[in-house]
Amino acid sequence: MAVLADRYELAEHLGSGGMARVVAAYDHVLQRDVAIKLIHDAYAGDPVSRERMLREARAAAGLHHPNTVMVFDVGEADGRPFIVMERIRGRSLAQLLHDDGWLPVEWASTIADAVLTSLQMAHDRGLVHRDVKPSNILLPDAGGVKLADFGIVKALAETTTGLTGTDRVLGSPRYLAPEQAAGEPASPAGDIYSLGVVMYECLAGHPPFRAESPLALMMAHHSEPVPPLLEFAPHVSAALAEVIERALAKNPADRYPDAGAMRAALWAAAEVSPAPGQPGPPPPPPSPAPPSAASAGSTPGAVSPPHGATPWPAAATPPLPGPSAQGPAQAYPATGHTRVLTPESGVPGLAETTPHSGTTPHPGTTPHPGTTPHPGTTPHPASAPMPGAGGPRGAGRVWLVLAIVVGLAVLAAAALLIIEGVRGDADEQPNSSPSTRATAFMQPEGIDALITALAVDSSAAGERGEDLFNRLRAIRNEQDDTVRAEDSRMLIERVSVWLTQYELDAEFGRETIEVLAEESLPDVPGLEPVSALSVEVAAAPADWGERADRLLSALHDLLGTESTFQRADKAHRLVDDVERWIADREIDVTLGQQALSVLRPLRDGSG
Repeated sequence: MAVLADRYELAEHLGSGGMARVVAAYDHVLQRDVAIKLIHDAYAGDPVSRERMLREARAAAGLHHPNTVMVFDVGEADGRPFIVMERIRGRSLAQLLHDDGWLPVEWASTIADAVLTSLQMAHDRGLVHRDVKPSNILLPDAGGVKLADFGIVKALAETTTGLTGTDRVLGSPRYLAPEQAAGEPASPAGDIYSLGVVMYECLAGHPPFRAESPLALMMAHHSEPVPPLLEFAPHVSAALAEVIERALAKNPADRYPDAGAMRAALWAAAEVSPAPGQPGPPPPPPSPAPPSAASAGSTPGAVSPPHGATPWPAAATPPLPGPSAQGPAQAYPATGHTRVLTPESGVPGLAETTPHSGTTPHPGTTPHPGTTPHPGTTPHPASAPMPGAGGPRGAGRVWLVLAIVVGLAVLAAAALLIIEGVRGDADEQPNSSPSTRATAFMQPEGIDALITALAVDSSAAGERGEDLFNRLRAIRNEQDDTVRAEDSRMLIERVSVWLTQYELDAEFGRETIEVLAEESLPDVPGLEPVSALSVEVAAAPADWGERADRLLSALHDLLGTESTFQRADKAHRLVDDVERWIADREIDVTLGQQALSVLRPLRDGSG
């Protein structure tokens, strides 16, 4: 077994995230099991990523709270940063929702209250989480709720933006607040929005928006109205639905100002009093927050069940409640397994499971059937379209249109710098206020729009999404126009090969080729049909046949020839090649004839 920093004995792999992987380990000094986050190889040599990870880990290490996964140690070994965290055995909320579909009101309220107490400590210290989602909400077998992965936490004083130094968007698109995706500085309001999405999903059985791509999801969060929760969860009280929908307000100023205010509103909406020996949340701030029914003070993780539920014993992290009048009698789902949970292992199957005992249901409850709909409601088909959902892939120009329409992941300062022709990573202008940034925000265009789309989720573009992201950034940052044009033509040919090998999404590949063609192909009168032909060949090489790559390369060579005489000579030779390929069935006959109709006028001097 490998030993890290002469102290931590590394064991099995537990999961992976966007920047790091997590492994189980044993701390020989303190003799305890831990989980260690190790930065991915792709980022290990990046000093910006390395410093960001260490800085954020140190901030998270200062958060000592019963509802927060502890960070024990931070360090570097052989130039690779690592974070040593508390190891949790249990399940994540993501796994619970995956298995059961939805949660009773009291379960959702209990979990949300515990998350809010964890966030409240962070907000009081000027920190934000930035990635509140079900896979980061852990439910230990021992009971209670823990918020994990303050790994992308940011100090508000740093006035950071939603983009990293490598053009990456931090956060999960399904739960990302609109302003966070648009590059506005992180704030507690963003965490409130994310938790609102989580609560909506817990109670309705699905998030407010579902879509085919991350950009479509972010567009829905940005512009689509939130479907009323009561349409999908009629068992929820109107007061609780109002709390959740306020948390989901598009304008951050219309949400709760911090976690404490939302927690007070949650208690007031539930119309409960603290359980014996349990103080409620602190009094709410002045209007517009609703008044609290609970007394001052706070016990982390405490929340009383709604009327009809049996109160649980006083504890810093209470077990989930039993049945109530608000939903069918259900038990804490028992799987007969222990799952090691870490911030990155929220998806079922990432962590190893072993049989165990002790996960019996609470007394007086019956096992949850898993997919039984709420009484009086009809099941919501998983495939039904939701507001803001993307259409089929063939709807056309989905990726780039969404990026341009919404302008996701570019802050005002970056947009202004792009307009001024400055290529490179842009920093936020320190003197701009939130209102100024909102009015100055511009949509990305061309290569910047492609980079924006890939920054959200490069894997959604296919196996080569990450490679394409890096190559596009290199082209954008190139100052020499000649080199830039040549690199663009070379990338067109490479993208065409990736499309042939099904390593890149077809729609996104076409958008990329069209953008790069505008960057690289000469704007010469009479050559427009040749440029259009080259785009068609590059975007659909499989349709053209086995000689598509040779045809594309020849077309680019033709377009790059300035001499009219030499261009006609090259067109002549290419016509001969295409005719031979057609005869040998090495190119599609119909498409080959279309190519000849473009090339022959150029050969004859009439093009």
